[in-house]
Amino acid sequence: SIHLVFLNACHSLAIGAHFVAAGVRHVVCVRDEDEVRDESCRLFARDFWGALRAGRTVTEAFDCGKASLAWSQDPQLRTDAEAFVLLPEGHDHGETFAPPEGACVAGP
Repeated sequence: SIHLVFLNACHSLAIGAHFVAAGVRHVVCVRDEDEVRDESCRLFARDFWGALRAGRTVTEAFDCGKASLAWSQDPQLRTDAEAFVLLPEGHDHGETFAPPEGACVAGP
């Protein structure tokens, strides 16, 4: 089953809701009423995926993506930070997809 869907596109909330209805546990999308800049999508994705690779939870990774925009010097990027949504809202997004950074991974 699919655990995570990342819809890094404007007006993707309705599509994200369909993925949730189909059983996907974590969906990152953009509010339907909002358009986000390409630079915002690039920065959000960079920090979101970087945090997941470092062993952060989905919630922590989502917060890292938003923070990269919210703390920007560019006011347009700061505005875009609030357009990103993690679905289902109110759900536990504490799942990780990688071991914590620096952790040993046992292998064969």
